[in-house]
Amino acid sequence: SNSRVNIILLDDQRLHMGSGAESTFEYCKDISLSLCQHHINSNNAIGLLTHQKYIKPMSGRNHLLTLEMIAAGLELKEFRSHDLYHKSTKIPSEIQTFKTRLTHMLGQESNTYIVTSIMPGKLWDFYLDFIKTASRKSKMVHLTIVEGLTYMSKNSHKDDLLWINQMKSKLPMVIEETREFCKNNNISLSIVQMSDQTFESLKVRDAFERS
Repeated sequence: SNSRVNIILLDDQRLHMGSGAESTFEYCKDISLSLCQHHINSNNAIGLLTHQKYIKPMSGRNHLLTLEMIAAGLELKEFRSHDLYHKSTKIPSEIQTFKTRLTHMLGQESNTYIVTSIMPGKLWDFYLDFIKTASRKSKMVHLTIVEGLTYMSKNSHKDDLLWINQMKSKLPMVIEETREFCKNNNISLSIVQMSDQTFESLKVRDAFERS
């Protein structure tokens, strides 16, 4: 109790899939709001950081209502695939900008949750570097990954199955690399599997698989 907590909700459209309630982003928002409610009830100050928003850590029920309203209206951030990379770091410009904001907004005394979906590819490698930066700036970091490829491969139109199954085939290796990354950087990890059962909000917590 009486701690400072930040939630980083990765709202990059390229990391997410699905639409409406059956989307990884809605899962991520539900998890983030559950964390907000838990920490407000524990009298902690909690803040929210996305590509588009920053709400500084505060406590109290009115602050929770503000966070709920903002999360309800939050949409995914679209980035052009041809965005120029930063000249010196070779990191995508939007991620470099996000890292710069992060260094100013996280304090060494804060506890940080990072909530995101996962999509195999080079972009995920850049976000792992972003997560490492967060771990260096925080007292504690917990990464929560919503894995939606398995669910989507069973519930998508056949026209989408080719690329979904291609991504799914790469997923076990990426998950294992992420586990090792978290272990090496002292980051706690949870994985949420999307399923028909976990669309009920009270069952979302049962989907956690602690690594």
